[in-house]
Amino acid sequence: MVQEVCCALFQVVKDPPAHLRRFLTWDRGTELAQHAALTLQTDMPVYFAHARSPWERGTNEKTNGLIRDHLPKSTEIPGDLRCLRAMADRLNDRLRASLGLKTPGEVLTEPLLQETEPFSRSVPSTD
Repeated sequence: MVQEVCCALFQVVKDPPAHLRRFLTWDRGTELAQHAALTLQTDMPVYFAHARSPWERGTNEKTNGLIRDHLPKSTEIPGDLRCLRAMADRLNDRLRASLGLKTPGEVLTEPLLQETEPFSRSVPSTD
């Protein structure tokens, strides 16, 4: 499972621009035992939260709670990728108070637009 997690993370983090993937904060699970390989492949450092310190992963803890609204702890996670993507879409389309009542997608898009806007602006006249 460790190899699968590292490969899946690499596939997810390789595409966004570097300014959107400065680092990854992970809990102390064994899933990311190959964090050094991930850092070498992506040039993205991995940091680990301290044990029993959920406040260091606030967004993660909040998202886990939102996931539990759909899948209570006793529920088996469905293997249907369409179902999982639909759940992810519902969570990502939800307004978040911590994001100024924007969706995660809106907040993620803003830096992407800022990255491309300078090329689309006209150059002021020097007349």
